[in-house]
Amino acid sequence: MICPNCQKNNVNEYATTCAYCGQPLYSGENAAAMATELSAKQKSDKRKSTIITVLSVFLAIVIIIVALIIPKPDKDGGSDIVPDNTESTTLSDSSNATDGDSDKGKTPEESTTLKDSKDSKTTAEIVEYFNKNANRVKTEATKVVKNYEKRNIKEIVAPDVLQSMADTMVDKFMKDDTDPITYSGREEIVENFQVPKQNYVSCLTVNDVKEASFKDMGDYYEVKIVVKDTTNPTAGKGVGAAFDVIETNEVEGNSESAMVEKFSTQYSNCTVVAKFDKATNRMTSANYMIPTKLMLTVNMFGTHDISIDMEFEKDYTITY
Repeated sequence: MICPNCQKNNVNEYATTCAYCGQPLYSGENAAAMATELSAKQKSDKRKSTIITVLSVFLAIVIIIVALIIPKPDKDGGSDIVPDNTESTTLSDSSNATDGDSDKGKTPEESTTLKDSKDSKTTAEIVEYFNKNANRVKTEATKVVKNYEKRNIKEIVAPDVLQSMADTMVDKFMKDDTDPITYSGREEIVENFQVPKQNYVSCLTVNDVKEASFKDMGDYYEVKIVVKDTTNPTAGKGVGAAFDVIETNEVEGNSESAMVEKFSTQYSNCTVVAKFDKATNRMTSANYMIPTKLMLTVNMFGTHDISIDMEFEKDYTITY
């Protein structure tokens, strides 16, 4: 609006007085009517902008939820990472071994006796044991039951106007799976057990692991592995070597998610605790804890930053 007094342009389309000289922008008889009209227009435009913002972020969160809980499509018929050996591997008594030389002098097929399981084992030994015997689930198990899946939403950070909506929506769509789900047969087990749609349960390396422990619990061994923190992991590497992860291209590569300008993930202290039958070295149960932080920038009618901090817990029982 050009001020009739100072002739300067007021960029605020809702203004009724000049920002430069302070004089009314409209004549006396029209001032009151224009003030009412401009106030109504400002409220309407603000409401419309809010609705558009809510819808754009709503769609973005839906995309993320879909990536989290909907099974992924096959990638060229499955992973090309194949377990090198699925035969039983036991841990030898090697309290003097180091991570770097634990594989020297023996072949993957060699089965040795666990002479004293209370001795501490090297990370390399534990990772080797876990990989080889966990991978047998995909080739030998006849049934896997997912006992439950808990989805704990720790924190959602979003624009103030969206916070309540985001909290409600995520809580609604991210409810826990409390009823057991049974997967029977090799195809279903490969499709659904960790890592879903891959031929392996784990292809971890020593460099992927933050800490590892091995305990003799009487009739079974308990193996606990904590993986190093990973940003934007991919299947088969880092956290993705043993856990189901969201890959950035699953979100950024979809035409439906064109509004997502940036997307990244952080996985911290992902942990698996598994039991292995002492007589057969088969994995009989596994509990996966997967702390996940999602960060995205939505660019649609404005730029909006959102982060979702959550933790998944997946618990399984395996039979042969």
